[in-house]
Formats: sequence, structure tokens, C-alpha cells
Amino acid sequence: MSVSSIQGSTHNDVADLEGSDESPILSIRDLHVSFATKRGVETVLHGASLDIPRGRTVGLVGESGCGKSTLLKAALGALAPNARVASGEVLYDGINLLRENRETLRKLRWRKISMIPQSALNALNPVLRISDQIVEAVQAHTQASDAQARRMAAEIVARVGIDPKRIDEYPHQFSGGMRQRAIIAMALILEPELVLADEPTTSLDVIVQDQIFRLVRELQRLLGFAMLLVTHDLALVIENCDRIAVMYAGAIVEEGLTSDVVAEPFHPYTLGLKNSMPMLGGDKEPISIPGSPPDPTVSHAGCRFAARCPFAIPICHSRPPTLAPVKAGHLAACHRSGDAHLLRMEAAKIETWAA
Repeated sequence: MSVSSIQGSTHNDVADLEGSDESPILSIRDLHVSFATKRGVETVLHGASLDIPRGRTVGLVGESGCGKSTLLKAALGALAPNARVASGEVLYDGINLLRENRETLRKLRWRKISMIPQSALNALNPVLRISDQIVEAVQAHTQASDAQARRMAAEIVARVGIDPKRIDEYPHQFSGGMRQRAIIAMALILEPELVLADEPTTSLDVIVQDQIFRLVRELQRLLGFAMLLVTHDLALVIENCDRIAVMYAGAIVEEGLTSDVVAEPFHPYTLGLKNSMPMLGGDKEPISIPGSPPDPTVSHAGCRFAARCPFAIPICHSRPPTLAPVKAGHLAACHRSGDAHLLRMEAAKIETWAA
């Protein structure tokens, strides 16, 4: 489907993903990634596993430094030179990207898998016109002529809400929201099947942020791409994602339909994230999680959240929990998942989390 045919396309919305027999467009399996640093070897991902269903949005949420961006970059084949994938698989449509050569990965990027980076200001070249940057991306992956690529660029910027007459301006002439729209246009111009979004609206105010996500949801409805949204903002995931994966210290600790996980969290860390989120009209103050994530250079025998968890018992400090089903389509990694109904009541009390 060409960019010019976007307006006439349709996408079938499915409200509930449970029971779907579709294979995931991206499947990350038991991924272990470490970095060589001056402090030593830092293990950032500890057996992370995650599926991205076709045409759906999965929100990956957690504190800064928990490994969210590393997982995303591993999926794109864009890890830093000092990173090492110790084991695991990243399967895109059945192809293990970790085993493919650079040329194969280059061909997949933009055409099949694209990325919306964290900072549009840093992602755009300040000395090149917006049109030149979009045309360059098109011609790097297609045989389009200058005229064809420019026509495609004009169509996609109009689709994201930018006046095509401004396509020859420079990034500094755009507002933050417009720069982010330009980045989205570049990510979607070749109509990829999967979009990886790394904190795409962090630098924008909440009004512009809402406008950007309304735009992304509409484009997703029309084009049908799947998306992995990396963010530390639980509210953003609740509003925009079909499924949620909660990451802590390099591992997925809870995953499922967003509505299920938010309504009935099974992992204490998810409970803590939910309690720390401000609620409009609520009569309770947000409750922060005491302490800080574990040192990535130090190995841990048990659950990596145990040191901060008010519900930890001896087994939590000696044996790591397994990510396992707690109900249909809902997984959690907690030794006390069977007591979740009691933990939810206790977690709502500020004294429970007192350091």
C-alpha cells in the first residue's frame, strides 16, 4: 500500500486480544545483555521475554535504567559497541535478528521496522531541511526518484499535520511538537509493520503529548502497524496501549492486557507504580517506592525487587521467581502471586511502603 492510498485504507479494531491466535510480529525470548564499563560488566537484561502482537501497541514501563531502551535497541539491532548479547532470541516474523548480518538488518529498518527516538531535536540534522532528511530516508531504502520521494514526503507530512509548504524549512524553525511530527513522518513513510517508540514525547508538554498520541493512534488504525512504546509513564500506557509489560532491573515482572494488569496487579512493583501515579480527583496522595534499583554490576540470588519490597519473605531473597500465568493472558513473576488480593489492600496504605 502506498502513502497516497492511506486515506482509503481500513483497519479492523479488536477490542480484546485474549483468544487471538495471531503469531506475534516480534518475539523476544530470554534475552540477556551486558555492557562493558569502567565499573565492570553491567548486566542490563536478565532473561527478558516479550511478544508484540500484530497491529497492537504494547507499553513497556519501568524506572529509568531498568533496561527498557536496551531491549528496544536490541530488537532493532542497534546496541552500542560495548554491549554484548550473551543469549536469547529476537524473532521478527520468525527471523532471528541476532543472527542476521548488517545488510539484512539495514534492509529491514525503515521498510519493516522503524523507530521514533526520544528526542526529535537530537534526531534531526539541524543543517538539513526537513524535506532533505525525509527524502534521504526514502532513497536509502527504495529506488524512488527525487520527484517520487519528495511527493511521498509531502503526503506523509500532511498526514501528520504539517503544512507541506513548510517541508523545506529547517528543524529550528519547527516547534517541539512539529519536530516530533516530522520524526513520526520519517518513521512511517515506508509503512513499516512495526514501530519502536523510545519515550517519544518526553520533552513535550502534556497537551502536545496528547495531540501526538492521538495522531499515532489514528495512523495506527489506518496503517495497521504494531508498536512497542517504551516509557516510564504508567498513565501514558494506560491511555494508549493494548497490553502492558512492567520491567524491573532488566526483567519483565508482569505482563498482560493493560486493563487487567491495572485493575488487578499481581507483582508488588506494579502495585508500587500504580500507587505512585497521581489520580485526578483522588483523595489519596501518591505513594513513592522507597530505595533504588539494584546495582547492575552485582549478581543477586533471589528476586531483584526483594530489597525494596515490603512483602518479601525468605524465598524472595534466595530464589528468583519465574514469569508464569496468574490468570488467562496475564503473567507475573512473584513468589507471592497467590496472595495478591491481600497485597493489593496492604499496598494501598502509605505505612506499608515506609522505609
